[in-house]
Amino acid sequence: MNTPIKPLIDFEELCKLDVRVGTIESVENVRTSNKLVKMQVNFGDFDRQILVGMQGERENNQEVVGQQALFIVNMKPKKMAGEISEGMLYDIGFEDGLTPVLATPEKPVPNGQESGNKLKHPIKGSPVMKSFTTGEPFYFLKSTRITHTFHWKKNMEFFKRL
Repeated sequence: MNTPIKPLIDFEELCKLDVRVGTIESVENVRTSNKLVKMQVNFGDFDRQILVGMQGERENNQEVVGQQALFIVNMKPKKMAGEISEGMLYDIGFEDGLTPVLATPEKPVPNGQESGNKLKHPIKGSPVMKSFTTGEPFYFLKSTRITHTFHWKKNMEFFKRL
């Protein structure tokens, strides 16, 4: 289980991934493959067909039906074994010789919920709103209250002028 760490990526690259929770509605083997299964996944506002290489990994592939799991939903569709996959399932273990498990939320959440629900800038924190005076994203800084208090006062002065 000493899998090497993959090359480092920038924060901006990480933000490109759209990881969401979906409920697996059905699973069936892909007839033209001895490895792939076809999942129908409900993401709330949309459904996707996702191909997963889990044939033979479990005694019963149907055990995952009805479970929520994490999926990448913004991958380009890919044709495999005559079927189209519209995303990727996060699962853990098979390549390292472990019994595979799904990456799942610890409690039920709405289908389509984004993982992390907007990634935060590692230094600035979360953008809260756009500045009324400059139009730039307005951050509550993690490290200092002085800076965000200054920006807040600056925005309040703008409102007083209206």
